[in-house]
This record gives sequence, structure tokens and C-alpha cells, in this order.
Amino acid sequence: MDVRGEILIPELLLLGRQTKEVIRPSPDVVILDEKKDLAPSVAFPFNIQVRVTLGDKVLVKAEGIDARLTGNILLSGENSKEMAARGEIQVAQGHYNAYGQKLEITRGRFLFGGPVDHPTLDVLALRKIGRGFEEVQAGVTVTGPIQFPLIRLYSKPAMPETDILSYIVLGHPLSKGSDKEQTALLMGAAGALLSAGESVLLKNRLSGGLGIDTLDIQTGGGDVSRSLVTVGKYLNPRLYVGLGGSLFTNTYQIILRYSFTKNLEVESKTGTVSGANIYFKIEFN
Repeated sequence: MDVRGEILIPELLLLGRQTKEVIRPSPDVVILDEKKDLAPSVAFPFNIQVRVTLGDKVLVKAEGIDARLTGNILLSGENSKEMAARGEIQVAQGHYNAYGQKLEITRGRFLFGGPVDHPTLDVLALRKIGRGFEEVQAGVTVTGPIQFPLIRLYSKPAMPETDILSYIVLGHPLSKGSDKEQTALLMGAAGALLSAGESVLLKNRLSGGLGIDTLDIQTGGGDVSRSLVTVGKYLNPRLYVGLGGSLFTNTYQIILRYSFTKNLEVESKTGTVSGANIYFKIEFN
């Protein structure tokens, strides 16, 4: 059976709400004795070539995004499990709300060139702030496959990453002696915008500007809902005190670490989950 034609969607409203993401198994998980679906005894071949076009009233309001979409894609396939798509969906106008700030989506594209559920993202969301006779643009870029997007900070004119983050959240560059509220906002934004290890330079500069010795940002393997920010200070060369908290849950922990010798160290964690560890360091020449 051959299917040809075009579907026009003149008006559509997609609504969503913030929910905890489903924790899916990693790709290396093997399920033993998994029941497999039986293949149909009689194959029913078909060939589909259908173009889907978005009209002028296709709106999306979900996960902080409020946007109007446009564009079209060509759906094709020979069975329901291997549908492919080619084309592009654009953000005609819209913004993204994050930490009480509205970032304008100046460029937003969903590029299709393969399986229908594997589009590539190309998004730029900005906050624009007037500074004297010039305008500062600070925001984020989101690129790459939708399953594993790459998020980076962006600014015009170019500036250190710490200042970009501060412009996004606070509307001005980072200054020393920032109050606790501003500190919490910056660390929360850093945890949500950047994956663990995404920018060591940013974390080092941010911790230095806030007067702390360590700043560790973890996002639970890309799951932002499991983000954890830990700040710490060395009271003396041997005694370290740290405080960690989740950005989206009530999880917290207090860390005490003491070095008895060059090789022997004890660490205690108290909070939602408590415990203690003894570390013995061995140096190899």
C-alpha cells in the first residue's frame, strides 16, 4: 500500500507541566529472559511519503518554554517501527523561563534527517541587558541530538563564563562579596545549565569569586532533576567542611574531612544519607 499526501495542522496547543523524568536503564543494561514480541505471521508492506506542515497557530507551553512553531517535515517509511523524517521545525517566536528570567529564543531549530524521534537541536536563548551605549547579550546555546544535547554559555561581547552566568541570572557581572541569595541563584543556575565537568574554568572562577575553596556541580549523568551542588572551605590545611544540596529535591549533606597524616584521611557525611569513609593514599613512583 502506498500513501502519499500532505497534512496541514492550522492550530495546535501543546501543554505540559514540570515532572520528574523517568529514569531509564543505561545502554549497557542486559535483561535476561526478556520476552520478545512475536513477529506477525503475514507481513503487510507499505510505503508512506506524507508531508506534515505547521500552520500559524501552533503553540507550545511546556518545561518553561512558551513558543510558536512553524515549518514542515516529510515522513517516510516502510513500517511503523522505522519511520524517518526530513525537514525542519523552527521557533518563529518565543522565550524560555529560567530562574525568574525570560530568555528570548532568537534561534530555534529542530533538524530532521533520520529517525523521526532523533532530531538535532540548534537553539540560542538570550537575555539582553543595556550597559551604557551598548547592549549585552548573555544566554545559552543548545546543540546536538535531542537525547544528548550540548549546553554552552554564550555572550556578545565575549566575556568570562562567570560573568555570562551572572548576567543571565542577576543582570550584571559577578562581583566579590555577593550576598547569600545571589550566591544560591548562581550555583543553582550553574548546576542546571552545565553538566558535571562541562567547564572546570567556570567552576574555579565562580568559587574564587564567591570566597569558597571548592565548588562541585553534579547533574546525575545528565538528569537535571538529580543535580547536586556542593560548596566547601578549608578551615585549616587539614580540616575541610562542605555543604551540599540538591537543586530540585530535599536532599542535603554536610561533609567533614580531616587528614591525620599525608596518607590517612577520614570523611564523614551527615544528611539525607549519612556515613563515614576512611581513605588511605598510596603513592606510586
